Amino acid sequence: MSPTLLTLLPPPADWGRDEVEAYIGVAKVILGRIGGVANVPEVVPYSGVGERPLPFRPKVDLLTFARLLKGRGVPSYIDRYVSLMEREEYLRFLSEAAGVVEGVVVVGKVSSALPHPGYDVLEGIRLAKGVFGDVGAIVIFEREGEVERACDRVKAGATFLVSQITFHPDRVRAFLEAFRRVCPHLPRLYVSIAPVFSEGDLALLKWMRVDVPSPPPELPSLVREVRNIPGVYGINYEHLRYSNLKRLAHLDLPP
Repeated sequence: MSPTLLTLLPPPADWGRDEVEAYIGVAKVILGRIGGVANVPEVVPYSGVGERPLPFRPKVDLLTFARLLKGRGVPSYIDRYVSLMEREEYLRFLSEAAGVVEGVVVVGKVSSALPHPGYDVLEGIRLAKGVFGDVGAIVIFEREGEVERACDRVKAGATFLVSQITFHPDRVRAFLEAFRRVCPHLPRLYVSIAPVFSEGDLALLKWMRVDVPSPPPELPSLVREVRNIPGVYGINYEHLRYSNLKRLAHLDLPP
């Protein structure tokens, strides 16, 4: 299994073919350098806190984008908010995704204020495990009760965990220490890290409820520190905004 992921936003639906091809080309450069696999997240118009810093743009369908990536030689995972999907729709998605992607990352509720007609995250993981050998789940280090919650997801069949973006290696260590005391099996853990290129990136991270120190740490050194934490399997690089992907390609990213 690859020790590195690149969370690659699905392109806006209004992009032309040339724009999409150029975008995939940049992603291939990064993935070739870090030896990674793409992780395509579902982006929904109602997540975060307060007013969205950037207007929501409808995206290319996740499976359509995953097929494009596969056709360009880029293996990928797909993240899905399982609870937002009608149950029949989720089962159909799993069936259609088989043979297209390496696996899925099962994501739970967006907000308790919204209707969630689908399966809960544990049911979603069990169903996905019946189709894919590799199934992921999300972990937020700072969230109360997260160690027990993550352990339940592993027991349900999750083979790897992907964290929310973090700038705090000490919180990664604390989570892993607590997790080992509670859960008999430690799956692959990918720690998500993102560059901060601008005030706009800071605003977006704040909206995503990410605690960013001032000044933000230098990305390559942060990656190296996190990679050396016992129990961390790999890094998940995030680019936050479309314009950041090319900037990310120019950084000296540790593989």
